[in-house]
Amino acid sequence: MIPENTGFCAEILTRIGPTESEEKIRSMLFALFEDVAFERKGAIIAGKTSFPSDIEKLRMRIFEKRVLDTFRSRLVSNASGNETFLLLHKQALSVGRVSIVDSEEESPLGAVKVVLSANPLFSLIDWLSPETREGIPLRRLPDSESNNKEPTPEEIE
Repeated sequence: MIPENTGFCAEILTRIGPTESEEKIRSMLFALFEDVAFERKGAIIAGKTSFPSDIEKLRMRIFEKRVLDTFRSRLVSNASGNETFLLLHKQALSVGRVSIVDSEEESPLGAVKVVLSANPLFSLIDWLSPETREGIPLRRLPDSESNNKEPTPEEIE
């Protein structure tokens, strides 16, 4: 888990397009961020949390999809001070998949922006998407090393 007293914060926001249903957008967001309260402000739906557990499903999907390196690379390249962000493909999320995009334009209906902050930021990045070697997280528990299996996200705490 992320060390306490890091000032963790996550803000999730997306634009509701003219042809999109607010109910479907909320449902898509709740599927990944179920404990975050979302509010509509004009054409934007946004939610904010200070609990790392509220982004645990995102973390699990990153591990399940085996794209730790891709997500980590994006988190590092988008880092500025104590903040970073990801742009998630909205249409992929609507069918339960997690995919990142480089810009809003890459997702026809726009992207879901996830802004993350913590101090130190790299404790958050290491927790969400740890460094890997050949796709396997470098930090492991002794049990994982002894039986040579890949660690689960819970083991990499």
